Amino acid sequence: MKKLYILLVLLVFVQCNSYKQAEKNLNSGNFDSALDIMLNKKVKGIKEKHESKWISLLQKSYLKANEQDKIFISRQNQTENNSEKYKNLYYTYLKLQERQDKVQKLLPIYHNSKQVSFPTEEYTTAIQNNKKKYADNLYQEAENLLIYNDVQKARDAYYKLVELEKLYPTYSNLYFIKNKAYEKGISHVLVTIKNTSNTILPVRLEQELIDFSTLSQDKFWYRFHTRKSITINFQYDVQLNLNRIFVSPEQITYNNFSKEKEIIDGWEYAKDRNGKPIVDSLGNKIKVDKYRTIYAEVKEMHQFKEAFIDAEIIVVDSKTKAIYNRNRIDSHFVFEDVSAISRGDKRALDDDYFRRVKSQPIPIPPSEQMIYDCGQDLKYKFKDFIARSFD
Repeated sequence: MKKLYILLVLLVFVQCNSYKQAEKNLNSGNFDSALDIMLNKKVKGIKEKHESKWISLLQKSYLKANEQDKIFISRQNQTENNSEKYKNLYYTYLKLQERQDKVQKLLPIYHNSKQVSFPTEEYTTAIQNNKKKYADNLYQEAENLLIYNDVQKARDAYYKLVELEKLYPTYSNLYFIKNKAYEKGISHVLVTIKNTSNTILPVRLEQELIDFSTLSQDKFWYRFHTRKSITINFQYDVQLNLNRIFVSPEQITYNNFSKEKEIIDGWEYAKDRNGKPIVDSLGNKIKVDKYRTIYAEVKEMHQFKEAFIDAEIIVVDSKTKAIYNRNRIDSHFVFEDVSAISRGDKRALDDDYFRRVKSQPIPIPPSEQMIYDCGQDLKYKFKDFIARSFD
């Protein structure tokens, strides 16, 4: 009985809270939010004693929302004819239709044996007409933008055509003009490498530095080229200046050292200071560990070689020759290897010594390989800079 009482109290609280929330939305002009709360309660059912105020609020929300939209439509009809105007009209008529459909599912609604008025209208024609005008204006505005030889205007035209495609995917000539807008909206970037370091750059590294196939896929409005063409109007020139490439001489040093350690080597009888065997309480001779010292000699070989690349990236506006962006980048790569050989008893060395130090040395890479390895970090920095420069 107590649980039933608590449940009834909660239901009354929720119902009152929903009404207050709907009333608050209505008074603040959020008519559709108020309407949705009312419709939800109507579907779930309300008590007869509360029906009057609920239906009244439902009706007010519906009428006020429609009135608000029709005022907006009236004001839009007085504005200049363009895609934005017809977009607003199209979506407002859609909203009127959707609101009407929600309410119609519950009609007719009666109160005190009388049908409550929820006016309905035919919006289909207005929706279709404004959708068509919205689409036609998008197409015309895109065509007008493409008259200019301007990259940004071409991009604006492209986005209008994407908007049009969502309305009418098969709109006449849409595929052709959309591709035209995209091609006119692309910024072409010429990327070159200038090596003034007096050191030959490995061919493989040079090819990787100017490979922008992946970046071109990510940059929708930019196309990267590595060769100049008279048929392409370049917007930007990117030059990677390799100012210094340095590879150090090979350095090999040796380190000789010896180790000794005491290890257990069997056992012997414990003796006192007089050399007599020591016995336990039962008269048995006591055994103790026998130690001996072992030795090992180690010859360590340390190999070292390093490479540096200092470079600068300059981005220039192809038309004005003004510097758009510039940045200095560098890369450093180190080859280091330690190996060792030993003579004597290896047990004298630390247990993990030969886990840390190899017994066979790794061949020192040739200078070309060092430059290539050093160039991997340079490649990442170069392409990251370009990616950030052409967002």
